[in-house]
Order: sequence, then C-alpha cells, then structure tokens
Amino acid sequence: AFVGSPHFLPRTAGSPALIYTFGALGKPSRLGVLDLSTGERRELAPGARPVYSASGHVIYREDAAISVDSGLWALPFSLKTLTATGEPFPAAESDGVPSVSLDGTLVYADRMSSNLRRIVVRDRSGEILRAVGDAVAAARTPAVSPDSRLVAVSVEGDIWIYDLERDIRTRLTSAEDDERMPVWLSSGRELSYRSTGSGPGRLMRQIADGSAAAELLWEAERGRGLDQFSWSSDERYLVYNAIAGSGDEQGGLWYHEVGPDGSLSEAKDFLLTPANERGAAFSPDGRYLAYDSDESGQPEVYVRPFPPGPGKWQISTAGGVHPIWSADGNEIFYVEDSTLMAVPVATEGNFTPGPPQRLFEEILLSGGGRDRQYDVFPDGKRFVTFAPEGYQNSEPARIRVVENWYEEFRDRERE
Repeated sequence: AFVGSPHFLPRTAGSPALIYTFGALGKPSRLGVLDLSTGERRELAPGARPVYSASGHVIYREDAAISVDSGLWALPFSLKTLTATGEPFPAAESDGVPSVSLDGTLVYADRMSSNLRRIVVRDRSGEILRAVGDAVAAARTPAVSPDSRLVAVSVEGDIWIYDLERDIRTRLTSAEDDERMPVWLSSGRELSYRSTGSGPGRLMRQIADGSAAAELLWEAERGRGLDQFSWSSDERYLVYNAIAGSGDEQGGLWYHEVGPDGSLSEAKDFLLTPANERGAAFSPDGRYLAYDSDESGQPEVYVRPFPPGPGKWQISTAGGVHPIWSADGNEIFYVEDSTLMAVPVATEGNFTPGPPQRLFEEILLSGGGRDRQYDVFPDGKRFVTFAPEGYQNSEPARIRVVENWYEEFRDRERE
C-alpha cells in the first residue's frame, strides 16, 4: 500500500484538511481527503496527484493503470463539507502533473510523463544495445543471472524472469505481498528476494523456473525490518540493511552466518552509527563490503573489510548510492545523481581505489529511492537499466498555461 502527493486545502470556515493519493501496488490509485481536526479520512474518486482550484474543483490526473491516455479531470468539491458536489469531467488532454494558481491559471505538460518503462541493455557509453520485452509499469531492481541469460525484475510488486535469448518473460511470484529486490544465488538456478506484507519483511528463496514453491529463509524481527541485502559468493554470509525501528532497536548493517544445514545464525551487527547505511554488497572474494552512508551529510559509497576489521575507504567523491562490484572484483559501480560511475580498485595487498569515471547518464537511475535501478553483466561491459517508454522519441514536452481554465466549462457544467 502507498500514500502520497499530499496537497493542503485553503483554510475556510471548515476544518483544516488536505487531499492526497492512496492505493495498493498494481491497483488504480484513488483520491482521499483528510480532516486534520478530526482525523477522519474520506475517499473521493479514482485518480492521482490532486490539487485544489479556487473555482471549487479538485484537479487530478487519471491513473495510468486505468488508461494510458488518461488526461486531467476536474471534480466539483466543497471546502466546507470536504465532499464532492458533482460528477468529474475531463479538463485537459494530458496526464501531466497539474498545478493551479489562486487566480485560476492551470499549468501542465502537454505530453504525458508515463510511468511505463522499458528494460534495456546498455554498453559502457550508455548506448542502448537492445530493449527487453514490452514496456511495463513500476519496474525496479533488475538482477542479471550468473550466466547472463536471464534478468529478474520486480514489476508491480511481483518478480518476473526475462529470458534474453528467447525474448520471453515468465512470472515467478503472484502473492499479494510486495515482492522485490531479486538476488541470484551462485548456482544461477535459484534466487532470493524480499517479501513484505504486514510484517517487517521476509527473505524468500525460490527456483527460477518456478517448479517449486518459495521457501522462507528468514523473517526479520520487529524494529529491525529487512531492506536491501547481499549474499557472499560462497553463500556463507548474508548481510542486510535493517530498517530502524522504535525504542532501543537500531538500523544499520547486520549479517548472518549460514550453517551447514542452511540455518542462519543470530544477527551480528556489522556497522551501527547515527547515520543511514544501506546497499551493502560483498566483493567477489568476500573480503570487503561496499555500502553507502550519509555520515558526511550526503550519501557516499564506502568500503570496509569483512568480517569487520580496521580500514575504511571512501569510493565516491561527489555523492553516490547503490554500489555493485564487477565480477572480477576490479571495479565498483555506483550511481551519482543520475549518472552511472565506475571506480577501478585493487584488492591484492592493500585495498586501493582509483579515481571515479563517468560512464553514462540516465534519469531513471536516480528514481528508485532505496531500490537499485541497474545491474552489471558478468563481463563488466554491459548493464541492464530502465529507459522511459518512448525513449526513441526525442521531442521534448511542452508546458501549457491556461488562464481562467474553468471559463470554458462553466456553462457546460451548469447544463
């Protein structure tokens, strides 16, 4: 489930209130109103990104899950009763995010900014070598299999497997929970992923062809929920970023040792600080962990020895998140803003990082929050990322400004 796009309503004789978007993954989003005095919530209509117009309307975007050519709609609305007073009607042929000034000027983009995206394979310069499958919505956390033949992707809260040789995809999970962050195990036959329902998070393991049911490996404790995670190449250790809870529980980086019978040891802390540490990734030889931390005031990528020991090296120089090691251990990749970076490293003897190199820029690299939006092929020469649907069309969007937008609808609405 999600809640977002809050917009405060003007203060009137009624209660202070705001309108917002809410919904569930894979389902059309809806508009809600919250009375800040009483805490009462009320559903208004299907839609997203609402804003209030002084004409007495809520302007919103129809959810792309309902229609790709959705458009902007206007819902008659009372500030005093916080309820709809009529039926919604189309206001503009665009599903760009709307904004309305106090004098009734409506502003929006004339070409929709689709949430659809393509899975693409790029070279080190960023050139797209091929697109994979059809455009999909809410795709994130791609993971390339060890043999480079398959890509696992979380799409609208489920894990899908894309076969690059046959250009087909199969659905691996179909639970109501949000399942994402697929990570391949070394055999290439199985993968693990995070499943999040009402609890703090579960780590699952499943055969990639779906021939067997998923196996629960571990369920996170309350107050230290499971977030990003990484396996050592020999699958002897599991490290993860915990979501900090309340009370004395802490977030940070924790790890488990895997016993001969596959059971996990008690969690041991790897790094606990007042900062946020995320995205831990084992080096191929298992001797180091790369991770990002905001200890300096902005996220940067660092490396520390594993198991915990003396030594710490900063990898990024101007911000960075989501580190990944190359298969040979000679490079660390990460994202700086919306640019993919590469840093050569030497791990023989003393650990020595080189200067960061800019590879390519893609705006969707920065759009995943805690979710990594790229992965590296074992050859270190190709990357799987996302590109906006219609990336072949370079025509820029235009901003439309409509003064007194309601005038052309006033007589029509009265009828």
